[in-house]
Amino acid sequence: MNLCDTRPWTVQLASGLRLQLPPSLSSLSTYVALEQERWFEPEISLVRHLMQPGEDALDIGANHGFYALEMARCGPDSHVWAFEPTQAPRRLLTGSVRDNGFEERLTVVPAGLAEHDCEAEFNVSEHSEFNQRGGGTGAVERVQLYALDGFLERHAPGRRIGFVKLDAEGEEPRIIVGGRRFFTEQQPVVVFELKHGAHVNLALLQQWRALGYGMFRWSEPLSLLLPFDESEAELDFALNLVAVTPRRQAELAARGLLLTLEAMASRPVPAVGSEALSIWCATPALADQGAPGAAAVQASGWLQAVAAVAAAHGQAGLSPVERVACLMAANDKVDPRTATPEEMVLRVHVLHALGRQTAALKLAGAVLQQWRPGAAQAEVGLPAVPPERTDLRFVPQGSPRDWLRQRLAEYVTRRSAWSSYFQPGSAANWAALITRPDHSPEIERRYLLTHLVSDRVPSTSALRWLPDAASTANTAIWQVLIDAAHRATATAVAATAAPRGAAKTTRPHTGSPLVSPGVLTEFTALFELPNTLLRT
Repeated sequence: MNLCDTRPWTVQLASGLRLQLPPSLSSLSTYVALEQERWFEPEISLVRHLMQPGEDALDIGANHGFYALEMARCGPDSHVWAFEPTQAPRRLLTGSVRDNGFEERLTVVPAGLAEHDCEAEFNVSEHSEFNQRGGGTGAVERVQLYALDGFLERHAPGRRIGFVKLDAEGEEPRIIVGGRRFFTEQQPVVVFELKHGAHVNLALLQQWRALGYGMFRWSEPLSLLLPFDESEAELDFALNLVAVTPRRQAELAARGLLLTLEAMASRPVPAVGSEALSIWCATPALADQGAPGAAAVQASGWLQAVAAVAAAHGQAGLSPVERVACLMAANDKVDPRTATPEEMVLRVHVLHALGRQTAALKLAGAVLQQWRPGAAQAEVGLPAVPPERTDLRFVPQGSPRDWLRQRLAEYVTRRSAWSSYFQPGSAANWAALITRPDHSPEIERRYLLTHLVSDRVPSTSALRWLPDAASTANTAIWQVLIDAAHRATATAVAATAAPRGAAKTTRPHTGSPLVSPGVLTEFTALFELPNTLLRT
């Protein structure tokens, strides 16, 4: 999409933050903010755990500020320095700081970082997420670069900085050199980019280890940092890692946020109580079923497995290693040779929670291939364990089995990529998913976005969530999209119903139903929305 309107859109995230973003769905930031109402990286949920009173933070490579603004939101008594060397995203970030009232706690630094103070040329493009120092094509900006050690001496003397997010499009090694004293002395927890494009920067791990840092991955389902071993870990979905020194490891382990390799070696299985299972069964998806009694749990291997999963997520007093041990114990109760689809979905849940997303997707896909709708199979029934704990928010509209199968189908389609932005031509996948009554709000958002950017007319007949304010933070945007879809559909239907011999206004589009010429022109009302309306 090539839009002439340069006024930013203000998109609200589920957290309540407002971001000024480029007024184009070709912008990754804009697309993801509308699609997921948060940034797509799971580490964004780590921010609230790491912003501690009395500790400040750095966002190095801030771009449009998803991390920087979240740092400021979660650390009202802290200060954040957000480094963004290029003009376009920095201008929008500055506006977002003002819109959120963070002027006193977030400083936007108009510079980047390097191994020493200097100036350099940055290649910039419409996709600011990929702006980088030299080596690219397109427009060029001359930017200021600082060594981190010197910058902090001048601008943050005596400040305790406990958290750093580092995403500098391949410049991380130089930045670490320029901040060696800071990283060695203050020992902040660092979320850093492991993959730059398709390149996995394993050499960067050695640089961190030379400074005394250990490597971890963030499990968002467990809210837990797990040890990372590059010789065994799956790298397909390992965009970021977290570097933590032994001293900080001990602090985070004491808070229940980190599990060390040494602790994993013991793996004690705790006694699983009924409280966590009762909480699990009280969720919207399972509330009508009621929690099974202690005797029923004792007599059923399946209920014991569900109870172990529930304990991993919600039993009070469990250490990190005990929570992981509960998941492994639940997994061990499922025999893959005789397991029903419901039991195999539990194994998908365990793999996903432990950060093995590639294996989880492979297993989930295999289960879907065998789990045909209407097939005569024994049913385990409820309480169920869907692929993700958040699935329990959605109340079944049909049978429990259909609900669980829909959750699995959405998991495979949604988790196969970080965003549908990276799945061109995927509109048909989302169209198939929204035909089922158990589909989620995010599926509708992906459905509309993928149709829009691929110049297809979306049907709105199956929408049940959008643009309801209870289901989205951006009702104005979605209402315009839906209204425009109605107009585009009416235009296309009228064109296809024209008498023989009449001039047609449609044009062919492989695999696309009812396409009108330039469907994007039907959505011009969205692009012309004033910024004040997008804030409502």
